[in-house]
Amino acid sequence: MEVTLQPRIIRAGQAPAYCGMGRDIFAKEIRPFVSEIDVGQQGIGFCRLELDAALDEYISRRGRAPAQKRSNKACQKMATVSVFAAGNGTSKRGLTDSEYANLLDQAVG
Repeated sequence: MEVTLQPRIIRAGQAPAYCGMGRDIFAKEIRPFVSEIDVGQQGIGFCRLELDAALDEYISRRGRAPAQKRSNKACQKMATVSVFAAGNGTSKRGLTDSEYANLLDQAVG
């Protein structure tokens, strides 16, 4: 069984790919927050652990919560509700007031 190890120092040219982003986004959003490490005479690298910490911070600032999963039935009912409707109006499809209010809340917000 062969074990593959991640290097502790990621070279500057490989760091954007390690982070899963382009060079411009990396240079703007991640690089200012990690220490540069001289590697050899001309090489520059970054500590993998610092990159991970900077990525965690980036994700906490820029990430979004996943969309709520709804059943097909709820989605079909939601399609019948006008986003601009107000109050507990009457549905043409026979929804109760509470069902209508719930669907309106989901559609608006």
